[in-house]
Amino acid sequence: MLEAIVLAQEIAVDYVVLDDLLARRKAQRLGLDVMGTLGLLLFLEKRRVLNAEQAWRKIRQLTEQHSMYLSLQLLQQIKIQLLGNH
Repeated sequence: MLEAIVLAQEIAVDYVVLDDLLARRKAQRLGLDVMGTLGLLLFLEKRRVLNAEQAWRKIRQLTEQHSMYLSLQLLQQIKIQLLGNH
């Protein structure tokens, strides 16, 4: 994680993508804007790099196959945001 923070500082990126809470806090203390994987997927959908179904599928893969924890309430909110009340 430290490498990502150092690189972000060196090349002056808009955001650094970090999910680890301690790394996020360190990056924020250093003045970097932080985005997590979930935020990145929603950003890509908003920018139409991914469609809503692709973004939802990737989020479900993260939770089901890669053990990313998201509360059921948050998952439901994201699903409604992306797909409506399907």
